[in-house]
Order: sequence, then structure tokens, then C-alpha cells
Amino acid sequence: CPRKFTCEGFCFIIEVNGDYWHANAITSLSSTQAKNKLRDQKKEKSLHKNGWNLIKIWERDIDDGEKVGNHIKNSILSLIEI
Repeated sequence: CPRKFTCEGFCFIIEVNGDYWHANAITSLSSTQAKNKLRDQKKEKSLHKNGWNLIKIWERDIDDGEKVGNHIKNSILSLIEI
């Protein structure tokens, strides 16, 4: 379940995606993965259109708290600089 946050007028969602089901770095996709990837692209476009920014965390990175923390921090800072 994605978590939704706001920060001084900036709306963002932090989402953790499974590497397999969301086809992270997979070049040969199953039909299910292809559907999921297309659904993810549509969702991201809709979120952006409605003023939300998506911060995506991949399953393979979740155990590296420093990497994930830096990714979230840098993503938020890039929103503030826009």
C-alpha cells in the first residue's frame, strides 16, 4: 500500500515495487510483467497530472537503509528546487 505525504505544498507518494512483478531491470517480460509495467506507467502519468510526485523504491534496495534514505531525501530536495 503506497504511503502519501505532503511537505510544504509538495505532494509525493513513496512506493516500494517488487523487482519481479514490476520488471525492474528485466529485458524479457512475461505478459503479466508487461501489463504491470504498462499499468505502472499509466498510474505514474495520472499521479503527475493530479499534482503528485512518485518516489519509487525497488525491492532489491529496501534492505539498504542509507541508500533508500538518500534516494528519498534527494527526490524531495529535487521537488523543492523545481
